Amino acid sequence: MKILNAIEDNEKDAFKLLESLNLEDATENEMRELLNHLRNQFKTRYKYLVGEWQGARRAKSTRNGQFVKGEEVVKYLKEI
Repeated sequence: MKILNAIEDNEKDAFKLLESLNLEDATENEMRELLNHLRNQFKTRYKYLVGEWQGARRAKSTRNGQFVKGEEVVKYLKEI
């Protein structure tokens, strides 16, 4: 799948997009477009990243990159 065609499918989330692309054959322009697309998705679609940093389970805001308390994530999920 070509990168620019995949990016046009804006409903494809960042993780599925990365899994579906052959990055070995990408041009520099395609990689820039992909990076901008992913950056935009993380600003508009995703609110938190949850994972392990330095051996501890933590949550990080995608808005400002700061670590947040778990209670903030739980509160957000309960509001959905």
